[in-house]
Formats: sequence, structure tokens, C-alpha cells
Amino acid sequence: MPLSRLAMTRAPRRAPVTLPRPPIRLVPPMTQAAMASSSMRVPASGEAWRTRFDLRVDDHAAPLSELRRLLRLARAYELADRAEELLAGQDASAGAELYRQISELAPDADELTFWAGVGVGAQDLDVGTELIRRAASRNPSWLELLERLPSELAPAAASLRAAIAARAERAS
Repeated sequence: MPLSRLAMTRAPRRAPVTLPRPPIRLVPPMTQAAMASSSMRVPASGEAWRTRFDLRVDDHAAPLSELRRLLRLARAYELADRAEELLAGQDASAGAELYRQISELAPDADELTFWAGVGVGAQDLDVGTELIRRAASRNPSWLELLERLPSELAPAAASLRAAIAARAERAS
């Protein structure tokens, strides 16, 4: 009979503990997911191993669902890095399009939603404003950050602030 976590914490430290194996029905999907992952491939000769993601979901109630959510979030952050490179490299339209994809990939990540709004705002003020308002509805501190952003860092920040203020005036 497998030991519960409570029983394991109360067990004497010297007593051997036999942990149960994962249910066999979980192993094939986990193995298939690991084999499909590009981080699980064998590196070519001379290529160093590189860990892309280090995710722990052992204690989650639904570990496979949580693993999918965390992978989606990690990929969204990778795309955000790429979007920033595109914006800095003067390819604003490609960067803005990538930020739109990011906001769809991780809609619950208010940080990504905020930065997507700032990135998209230079190309499409209405969409950028809506993304920032969505992030601020979850965490109003994003509006404070928008107020503090210098134009060198976010050229569209002043326009976004003005659009949000105008929308707030119309609503009141």
C-alpha cells in the first residue's frame, strides 16, 4: 500500500520508504510528450546539452495539464524575447504580429499581455490600448508602470497613456 505524504512525514527517518511507481496509463503519454519535445533530442556530435525548460509538476493535482500550461507560458516568453528583438531591429510590424500571437498563446499572463499592448500599440493603438486595459484589470500596477515608461524604452507609451485616459474620461 503506498504511503501518504502525511504518513511519510511521520515515518521515522531511518525506515526505508518504498514509493509507488507512476500508474502505467500515465507513462505512454509522458513518454510520447518527452519524445516529441525538442529539448529531449540527443545532441549532435560536439553539440553541448542545453536545458530549455526545467519544469516540476509532481505535486500538482493535474500534472499533465499543468505541464502543458507551463510549456505554453515558457514558449510565450521565448516569443516575447523574439518580438523584442524584432522591435529593436526596426521590424515593428513583425514584432507587433508576434506580440498578438503571444497574447493569444498566454491570455492569463498579465505581464505578457501588458508588454504585448506596449509592443502592438506602436502599430495599432486601439489593440495596444485594449491589451493594456486587460492586463490592468488583473493588476492595476501596470497602469503605474505605463506612466513611468520613458519614450526611449517604449515609444508608443505616451500615445497609449493618452488613449487610456481618453477612454476613461468617456466612460465617466
